[in-house]
Amino acid sequence: MPRKVSLAQFSWDATPERLAKAANDNEIVHDKEENGAPVSRRRVMDWPLARLRSRGLLDADRALNEILFEAGELYYAAWYYAGLAPLCAIDYGREHVDGGALQGLNVSEYRLAALERFRRAGRAMGDCAPIVDAVVLNGATVSDESGEGGAAKARGMASLREGLRRLAQRYGMIEADRAAA
Repeated sequence: MPRKVSLAQFSWDATPERLAKAANDNEIVHDKEENGAPVSRRRVMDWPLARLRSRGLLDADRALNEILFEAGELYYAAWYYAGLAPLCAIDYGREHVDGGALQGLNVSEYRLAALERFRRAGRAMGDCAPIVDAVVLNGATVSDESGEGGAAKARGMASLREGLRRLAQRYGMIEADRAAA
């Protein structure tokens, strides 16, 4: 007699661990119908900067909270489009021995402009750049970068906020007097 075996149920949703990590930082997005059936997707925002934004921890003012998040996104975009992300970086120091075309060395003007935007933004942040780079570019949490203690985390958050304010001012998203507030 054949034995009944129970198979594990497959779920297209995020894992329970990922949902627990994201806490309330996820939403169900209803898309257009595909093949006559409505499609719903869960968007999990577990990028540390997105979590800080959704919890209102970048700034108490909701509008400034959004502006600081967008400044971080612009900084990330400049870094990514400059080709500095690990998966798209070009190793200019690599020796080319195949005798063929030097692929990857024909850098587009757009990429060079993104690199210049990234460098200028980094200079504008000054001493706040390391924490902003860690959180925005590398996906580290403030605790990972500054330390677990309450005072260390508070200093890290203050430095992150100041760096994002300087970025927002650099990008023309806020005035200098609002950045100092």
